[in-house]
Amino acid sequence: IEEKIKIQKWSIEQVAHVVRIAYKTIYNWIDQELLDINVTDLPDHGIRRKRPRQGRIKIPMAIKHCWSPTIGQRQDCGQSPRS
Repeated sequence: IEEKIKIQKWSIEQVAHVVRIAYKTIYNWIDQELLDINVTDLPDHGIRRKRPRQGRIKIPMAIKHCWSPTIGQRQDCGQSPRS
């Protein structure tokens, strides 16, 4: 694996396909320093690597569409209007 990536300049995806393992496994081995490869040794310098995103949660619709029309009629905070 190291020869293919360092000398022959194969991408991790190509090596993973030939060796028949997941490309994420090779990235994990690089992170755990089980392979003598740095990110700079990769042909794309690790640009294709997908890192988990931590950010805002996508809301499918605006909150104003979820509100009941009676919300604006409330008298006290947290109380629903009495009919």
